[in-house]
Amino acid sequence: MSELINNLMSNPIARHTVGLLILMSVNIVLGSIGSLFVGHFNARRFCKSLVKSGIIILCFIATYYAGYLNPDIIAISVGDVEANVMTALNLIVLFGYYHYAKQVIEKLAAMLGLNFDDEIKGRGRRKD
Repeated sequence: MSELINNLMSNPIARHTVGLLILMSVNIVLGSIGSLFVGHFNARRFCKSLVKSGIIILCFIATYYAGYLNPDIIAISVGDVEANVMTALNLIVLFGYYHYAKQVIEKLAAMLGLNFDDEIKGRGRRKD
């Protein structure tokens, strides 16, 4: 079992996908905590979000193996750029990673009472 995990984690797209799953889960938990604090927690929506994330990851895994088995088939073409399944999946995972990382960072900053944009631009709450 540990050999399988080591092999899986040596693959960049697998690591990115696991990271994306973690970010999706953290995003769901942070959103649920926020809802819980204001009294609008919906356990059904929470469970549906977790199931949705799990299904997305299973679909990524299945599509990854399809691309692994047939690496020479062009899956998408955007303008003059053509990409096989593996490259297209890697792009989707990276875009998803960016999307969920941004949401998680914004939620964490808000929980700490920070306005992330203001902190970056130097307009934080400092009173020197």
